[in-house]
Amino acid sequence: MNKEYIIKKNQEFNNIIKTGCEIKNKYLKVYFCKNQLNHIRFGISVPTKIGNAVLRNKIKRQVKEILRFDLPAYKNINNDYVIIINKSFINLIFDDKIKVINKLIKEELKK
Repeated sequence: MNKEYIIKKNQEFNNIIKTGCEIKNKYLKVYFCKNQLNHIRFGISVPTKIGNAVLRNKIKRQVKEILRFDLPAYKNINNDYVIIINKSFINLIFDDKIKVINKLIKEELKK
């Protein structure tokens, strides 16, 4: 995933969480709001309660790969998303992770 599609700054994370809408399920919380850019951006957060740094980075890499693969489907959307991972997410197999992430984002797009 290109750098232009990633949210890195803590202040941007906090603004999206405070001002945006929320969708959640057993595995993820997704906060979203409109941005002024012409493309979609994602921020991924894995709490320190979930394993060590190696495991947290592995989860982030997996989520980025899932989002990168589906990025052309979100071509004309100008939203910012912050995805917060819950502990139960790490027990899923990769195919189920894909389904969970896509289901939440597509649920938000229908609104």
